[in-house]
Amino acid sequence: MLIMRPFLLALLVASMGCGGRSANRDAATQANRDAVGSTIADRPSGPKPGLRQGLYLGAWNDAYITHWLAIYVNRSLQAVTYDPPDVHVLCGLTVDRDSVAFTTGVLTYLSTSDNYTLSFRGALTATSMSGTLQMIGRPFDGRTFPILFTHQAIDTATTAGDSAVEGRYLSVRGVPQTGDILGEELLLIKGIGHFIALYTTIQGAPDGPYPADSLQIEGDRVVMVAHPYGAENAVKRLFLLTSGAPVPAPATSPATPSVTPLQKTASVPELFAPSRAVHCPHATPSKRVGD
Repeated sequence: MLIMRPFLLALLVASMGCGGRSANRDAATQANRDAVGSTIADRPSGPKPGLRQGLYLGAWNDAYITHWLAIYVNRSLQAVTYDPPDVHVLCGLTVDRDSVAFTTGVLTYLSTSDNYTLSFRGALTATSMSGTLQMIGRPFDGRTFPILFTHQAIDTATTAGDSAVEGRYLSVRGVPQTGDILGEELLLIKGIGHFIALYTTIQGAPDGPYPADSLQIEGDRVVMVAHPYGAENAVKRLFLLTSGAPVPAPATSPATPSVTPLQKTASVPELFAPSRAVHCPHATPSKRVGD
């Protein structure tokens, strides 16, 4: 029979105890790892990548004229393009991390009356989109144009007074001799601390939208300055905003500029409602941004 000496017996007991404590520590460590992994897996992954609520404005130049493309993203994160007088659902919208692609609805080239679409591919940041547009259709079929969209945040907590001001305003008149339609359109959107204004002229067909470079609103009167045809050709207009039936222009004198009454025809939510927009031709309308 094996007889252990007291100090050997004590050493064996101690080593067995250490082994038990080591196993317990290993089990506890694994349990902690499992718990941490479970916690990480249960955490929300954060907002999905996608366009932000607001207005994206970008300019592209075909060597003859500068065009502006306006994309409005509503509270439901549905995106439409604004091509006065029409609103088009943004087609084939895809967002993958920081890459974005889409195609516009059918647009019309003003000077030639050709129909075309624009296909965009580029990079998306929190404040902008940059990339290239490719024209599909005449007059520059297949050509690409660089573009930078800047994001304009909109005020989601507008007051009743601001809501009464923002919207689309229009003034049109016919020319009996030619049958042409002449007029102007002004779109006001409440941004953060200011109003965003898009201006369109109508001379037989709409030409716009062009962003206003300066805007002053005093009651129902608006003073706007835009440069739709270059920095040297400023357009300064004084408008009288009305929400009812059209009113005649106020009397003017050589000392005062002419005032053009504009009638409100739609609120911003009404104008950009996807249900009222022109849907994508031969395609399924884009899903919600980030879906």
